[in-house]
Amino acid sequence: MVAERFSRGDRRLVAFCAAVIAAGTAIGVSLFSRAFPEASIDFRVTREEARRVAQKAFAARGFDVTGRTALGVFDLDGEAKVFLERELGLAEAVPLMGREVPVWRWSFRFVTPLDKEEFRAFVAPTGELLSFRRILPEKAAARDAGAARARELAEETLRTHRGLDPAALRFVEAKEEKRPARVDRTFVWESRTLSWKGASMRYLVEVQGDRVGRSTLWLDVPEAWRQGYATLRSKNNAAGAVATFGLVLTAIALVVVFFDRLRRHDVKWKWALAFGITGTALQMAASLNELPVTLFSYDTTEGWGSFLAQALLSDFGAACTLGVVLLLLVAGGEPEYREAYPDKPALGRVFSRRAFGTKRVFLGLLAGYALTAGFFAYQVLFYLAADRLGAWSPAEVPYSNLLGTSLPWLGVLLMGFVPATTEEFSSRMFSIPFLSRFAPAWVAVGVPALIWGFAHAGYPNQPFWIRGVEVGLAGVVIGVVMLKLDLFPLLVWHFTVDAVYTSLILVRSTNTYFAVSGALAAGVLLLPLVVAGVLALRRGGFVPERGLTNGEEGSAPPPWPGASSEAPAIAPPKPISVTHVAVAAAAAVLVLLLVRTVLPRGGLDADLRVSRGDAIAAARAFVKAEGDDPDRYLAVAETGSALPSLEDAGETGSGLIPYRWERNAERWLLAHGGRGTLEKWAEEILPGPVWQVRFAREQDRHRWWVVVDARDGRVTGFARGLPEEKAGASLSPAEALEKAREAARSRGIDPARLTVVSSRAEERRARRDHQVVFEVPAEAAGEARRRVTVEVAGDQPSLVATALKLPEEWAREQGRSTASTYAALAVKVTGFGTLFGLGLVTLLRTQRAGRLRWRMAARWALLLASPALLERLAEAPTLLRSWPTDMPLATYAVTATIGLAVGLLFSYAIALVAVALVTAVAPHALGNLSRPLPGAGTRALRAAAATALLVFAARGLKGSLVAAFPAASGSGGFAFPPGVEGWLPAATALASGTQLALLVAGGAALAVLLFRELAPTRAGSVLLALAVAGCWAPLEARTPGEIAVPLAAGVLPAAALAVGVLFFLKDDPWAYAATAATVSVLRDGATLVTSGMTPWVVSGGLCLAVGLVVLLAPGWKTGGAPTPPAPASREG
Repeated sequence: MVAERFSRGDRRLVAFCAAVIAAGTAIGVSLFSRAFPEASIDFRVTREEARRVAQKAFAARGFDVTGRTALGVFDLDGEAKVFLERELGLAEAVPLMGREVPVWRWSFRFVTPLDKEEFRAFVAPTGELLSFRRILPEKAAARDAGAARARELAEETLRTHRGLDPAALRFVEAKEEKRPARVDRTFVWESRTLSWKGASMRYLVEVQGDRVGRSTLWLDVPEAWRQGYATLRSKNNAAGAVATFGLVLTAIALVVVFFDRLRRHDVKWKWALAFGITGTALQMAASLNELPVTLFSYDTTEGWGSFLAQALLSDFGAACTLGVVLLLLVAGGEPEYREAYPDKPALGRVFSRRAFGTKRVFLGLLAGYALTAGFFAYQVLFYLAADRLGAWSPAEVPYSNLLGTSLPWLGVLLMGFVPATTEEFSSRMFSIPFLSRFAPAWVAVGVPALIWGFAHAGYPNQPFWIRGVEVGLAGVVIGVVMLKLDLFPLLVWHFTVDAVYTSLILVRSTNTYFAVSGALAAGVLLLPLVVAGVLALRRGGFVPERGLTNGEEGSAPPPWPGASSEAPAIAPPKPISVTHVAVAAAAAVLVLLLVRTVLPRGGLDADLRVSRGDAIAAARAFVKAEGDDPDRYLAVAETGSALPSLEDAGETGSGLIPYRWERNAERWLLAHGGRGTLEKWAEEILPGPVWQVRFAREQDRHRWWVVVDARDGRVTGFARGLPEEKAGASLSPAEALEKAREAARSRGIDPARLTVVSSRAEERRARRDHQVVFEVPAEAAGEARRRVTVEVAGDQPSLVATALKLPEEWAREQGRSTASTYAALAVKVTGFGTLFGLGLVTLLRTQRAGRLRWRMAARWALLLASPALLERLAEAPTLLRSWPTDMPLATYAVTATIGLAVGLLFSYAIALVAVALVTAVAPHALGNLSRPLPGAGTRALRAAAATALLVFAARGLKGSLVAAFPAASGSGGFAFPPGVEGWLPAATALASGTQLALLVAGGAALAVLLFRELAPTRAGSVLLALAVAGCWAPLEARTPGEIAVPLAAGVLPAAALAVGVLFFLKDDPWAYAATAATVSVLRDGATLVTSGMTPWVVSGGLCLAVGLVVLLAPGWKTGGAPTPPAPASREG
């Protein structure tokens, strides 16, 4: 074997790489700290020493934390850090952080499983106690110190803990909360001297009964600054959303190519599995290593075992997801790269043992390290120039919780491997050769580089485009390097860059193990470079490169399409038995009669008499009556079922509106009075069925939420947002209480029935705000009571909200996982996992066999996805529901449009896959859909009638089952007619009907393939049926009944549909369409028509008309003699 030596060109490349490494390293080392300045942290205590400081502090205050589990992490006040850096600049901000403003802290929790009481503390890196807190159960008893004595205790704490004179501070807030067996009082002061650009230090002391249970401090940042910074960040997010859409399109193209290559038998599964398994194993190992950090988020409502099980399950899911993504990237992207560049090293061969002795791999490693050094130099120079031009980026934090793990170098390997593989495989290995098919090289390189670059726009760097430009320009250079050399140097570069950045915190550690392991992990690819160089010197050259290139690996040619045309085949659907139809109809009618007359009826009914327009008009009138101009706002309305609840002792009701239907409130009411109690509270005491109207303006903190009763149009609650600097009155507590009672009276609540349980007064810049929480003793369900929260800003009511206050101990019990919770989770995961796995295998096998007619399916999917487009156009009024007003409207329009586009692509994908599956099972189906045979209309109507009756009967039984066992399943609230939040409810009904037809037809086709290919035996069929049933298992079940009832309720309609498919629908596409029209379109149309609301009645009539057209269409289109079936196409 003749050894290969460097050619003249190779020597020039080696010299160039060496020069780049030397120059890049020199620039990076000398200027890195100037380009990326770090915040300064004065670490004088380790985490263990800080823990002891916290324990001693609690002991000194009479709190015993011995025997409790101590959980600790390094933490920081990110908002204060960014505020100081942006407003003061790094030079002035860095000395403040950690001295006057405690940005850095060790954060500790001392907990006992299943015990609400816990102790928390912040300890400064210098060893001072920053804050402490004791969290008490709601029912914990303590002697009442009285308001005056509590204030004295708080002031004494300021003197002893902070060394501050309360008289030198500005008193800004007092709060009093009555608990069942104690009174808690909170006091807040603001510094008159420690203030920067409107932000001031604040100090809070909480007295629990007669003992101080909390003392903390923070930098109170101006509300206006928060909004301005959020506006800046919204542009970052919008740019990232545009890039994400590019990534979605890339993923779609990747899937299309993957299926094409699968049909051509051109997927290197061994290589794809190798990368997928490596990614899964590395991600899981890193997650296990980070358990000490994960434990800090432990929820004391769960036991340790339960929390760990959930954390590990989540980590395992994330690891498997990464593995699947890597597998797909290699399976779809590698064949494109292999076919486009036959002279470059094959991806799977370049990592072989023999390859590391070749000249190509040696030069690739060297080039990768040259790219690394050059990239560091580029970033340093880029941000030095950007800084001169006014760009901004936050200071680096010189600490990471990675140091708190046992094997921190695992994090270095993971952060090197994952971005290197996922990003280089998608943005270079796949995207460049794929786009090269349709565009010149500069487009093929530039477009993926820009998408990749702006996918990093979510970083806080400003202006918003700076990070995208920096990374995008680098992406262009990297793409050119791939074309000139190959993919391997890019993987080396990307891994090394991210690994080095991650390892910096380890390398600079004084701990020898951290420093050495971090350096080795970041420089792991130096080892093969050194070994290859030494071996080449010993043998006088490199191993020959035979069998290394893509060309030698080869690519499979496209499959022969066959001689048949794309014309759909036509064949008569299988006949249906009139006897079966009669039996099904009789059984369904009998069940429906029983449901209407004997069995309990499910669901909560409400006489809805308010349309969207009426609700907005009522809300506008209310806002105008409150002295504001509704015309200056954009208004959007949404329906809702309001059964709000307060569960934690610290909840006061400030964030109740917009209301939600809370499952725990429903559980409590059903357990303390049954369905009658639930109906009384949902329909009479709490808001019930409502329209919630939002008024908002662009970048304006003035805003409204107005709650309108959907039955009579009354305004039952509201929330008003006012800027904190807006001037107003400063009412006394007595005046504010009277104002709160008046506000409650105006919303139909008798103030004579109210008892004050909590009050708060807060000094704003130019007014005083108050909050009063009332309880209504006369309106109770067991220990639960109705509460009414009223807030007054100045002298203007700004909130009236109501809720059911649940006992905290009971609510915590509901949040605790039980054996039934895990059983339901296991059933659901097993069901979905089995169906997903078997379905995916079946789909892949069917594709390999060439039975999926994608081109024909693509054309039909365009038609079948069009109702989804109509629905989104009709629901345009709802787009502003999720608009954050600190985001410019134009920016939000970009993100909303991208969201709509992604949603439409998803709808199209569902239609595409469903139609393709149907063609695989019944190639003649689409031919019958476009040219129905004689008698098709009659057959379709019979099949649809029988199936629809079965489904309606099953839905009736489902409602009766839920009504019979309401505590086990829940009602879900009040049902509004579909689509009433938009302009045209009929569009929603049409879209849901089309989706139902697609899901049923596609699901039936997939079931046929599964039973035909994977489960031909009776046992296999039973297992598949059980897997399908498992998909309806509820995730929040706490008892066996909460598993069984929702499971049975979900299976009933599915079983009815399955019977309909098996006996009636079969392979008749018109029958599926007619069934969807009957079950969904006609049902929703009837709901709208019988509502009595004129706009809904009109839309319901349109809905019924469309349904009748679909039902009768086969009869209109029928004509001529039957056409014999055409041979199936062998299209790939």
